[in-house]
Amino acid sequence: MSPTSWPGHKRIALLRIMAGMLAIGATFWAIFIGYLVIYDWPQALLWFGPGYVVTAAYYWRALGHPSRNWCRAIWGLSLLVQGAWLTTLIVYTFRGRVDDDRFTWIITVWWAGSAVLSFIALLLDPGRAAAK
Repeated sequence: MSPTSWPGHKRIALLRIMAGMLAIGATFWAIFIGYLVIYDWPQALLWFGPGYVVTAAYYWRALGHPSRNWCRAIWGLSLLVQGAWLTTLIVYTFRGRVDDDRFTWIITVWWAGSAVLSFIALLLDPGRAAAK
């Protein structure tokens, strides 16, 4: 049975779980790169700031009750931010400006996975306010 055919409350539970997983992963990422934001102010904040906004939005979607439009905005913004970072990484890789190491693979998997999950969530969101 496809998740799109599930009743609204089951889809909302799935979306909350997806948002929670992304929130936890994004929190680890935010802590890891936090030193860059502190020591390379304000350039690093301009680059990584959207990720901090998306992280807060994941928590809101997982734990709160955002409206239909806010849910769509959260997933759309997440797709935009994660997709932009993934695209940048791919372009830099083809230009030879990124090392082929384990860290590069980890961030590639993170950005690709979070972009795919954001796209799926955008399609799965039931189109009404989140259940309370």
